[in-house]
Amino acid sequence: TVVCSTLPDAHGDGGRGINIQDDDAGKERANVTIRACFVEQNQDVGVFVFGSDARIETSAVRNTKAKAGGTFGDGIAVFEGTATLQDVEVTHNARAGISNFGGHVVVTGGVISCNDVDLDGEPFNNTPFSFDDSSGWQCSLPPHAECTELTSECLAQTTGLEAPTKLPPVDPIKDPSKP
Repeated sequence: TVVCSTLPDAHGDGGRGINIQDDDAGKERANVTIRACFVEQNQDVGVFVFGSDARIETSAVRNTKAKAGGTFGDGIAVFEGTATLQDVEVTHNARAGISNFGGHVVVTGGVISCNDVDLDGEPFNNTPFSFDDSSGWQCSLPPHAECTELTSECLAQTTGLEAPTKLPPVDPIKDPSKP
């Protein structure tokens, strides 16, 4: 599957590649597996996980652009959720390769490189972030965006990044053949 070049709305908002979030009404967590996807040249966030659980396998998230106002541009953003990333490539995103806001992210294999910040972790509502149990990954040596060398010593930074927001709920797509 390819998710490429999504566009923002008339106000310059949105343009995310894949958005995974909990149900506002019932507070049920989404549980999603993304496998063999190519997510590229989207805006705001390539893959966004909010209050949900995601597994991303053998996928690439590249070249996520900042919003019109110059904010965000994260490859994968996890907000109070969990994400297991296996054999991923997260490269050349405008802000963070992987941002984690009070969530738990485990990376087992892959390359997170050439982003402004490869790994960013921020506590949220007194909930700490975690990249515990991650292994088999490679990240850029600082400065990350220059992308001159890779290391297996991937370290999350706390840089004070602002978290992307949850999107408002939308009506389900209706089948035009059904009343």
